[in-house]
Amino acid sequence: MKTKDGLPFCIDFDTNEMPGKIVAIRVILDKYIFGPDDSVRIDLVDHPLYKKLEAYVKTNPSRG
Repeated sequence: MKTKDGLPFCIDFDTNEMPGKIVAIRVILDKYIFGPDDSVRIDLVDHPLYKKLEAYVKTNPSRG
């Protein structure tokens, strides 16, 4: 799947979960503009895969 900003990012690669396959966590970042009547989720921290994203960020600090 391509996004307007390019390919999605993949983190946390696992070759044991499904032998012969590579299982990864896919992350897509982009800007989103919504209106006053739209609703969005803000509970990312409650997502079951959030801990994998958090671990990736902690082990890969910003270079800027």
